[in-house]
Amino acid sequence: MLPLDQVIVTRLSPRTQGAHLLVRERLLRALEAEKSRRLIVIEAPAGYGKTNLLSQWREQRMKDGAIVGWLMLDQDDRNVADLIIYILHALIRGGLQYEGTLFEHVQ
Repeated sequence: MLPLDQVIVTRLSPRTQGAHLLVRERLLRALEAEKSRRLIVIEAPAGYGKTNLLSQWREQRMKDGAIVGWLMLDQDDRNVADLIIYILHALIRGGLQYEGTLFEHVQ
């Protein structure tokens, strides 16, 4: 199980965006229109801008006061306890006020 001091913080925020990135206004509006859904799946081949789109939407939502977590996963992420710890860390970094004991229970 993942010790709390071994959380890889670079997985908890998107890469820094450059000013030269294309802003996908239509797609951002489509995401915004569906923001009340519990799950939105975005599927496209590598290199089609999924991360950039979601990063822009995350920034927009956070400016509106929403609590938005960011977690980058890969195919080796299979430990449920580690996933729970990472999700909680991502939400706390996104603005969630948390004073519970879930970390101790997961450990």
